[in-house]
Amino acid sequence: RPIAMYSKLFEYMAMGRAIVASDLEQIGEVLRPALSPSQLARQDLEVNGERAVLCAPGDVADLTDAISGLVARPDLVGLLGRNARQAAGAAGRAHNRRQLQSGSGPPMGLRSMRFALRR
Repeated sequence: RPIAMYSKLFEYMAMGRAIVASDLEQIGEVLRPALSPSQLARQDLEVNGERAVLCAPGDVADLTDAISGLVARPDLVGLLGRNARQAAGAAGRAHNRRQLQSGSGPPMGLRSMRFALRR
């Protein structure tokens, strides 16, 4: 399951779209630095490398705020997506290195990453 989760997460990042996710263990680790839903309401918000909007797990209000916040701020959608795409390659390589060093499983397939990057 972890390998499939990482693979999908890196594919989402490589798509260059804004990501809204629950701040769960490895998901939050890969997507940081990230914004919180409450930050999206700030008009003076600057995106400096943030890759996603992370919500508290199980918090429906947080999820709603994140989605409506991005709908209200289309300028952030492109910035977050671009940052996530740039980080996808580096994060994927680091994950593969950890997997190989720990012996816990095969690295993420390059075919799926290349497919996502072409889109």
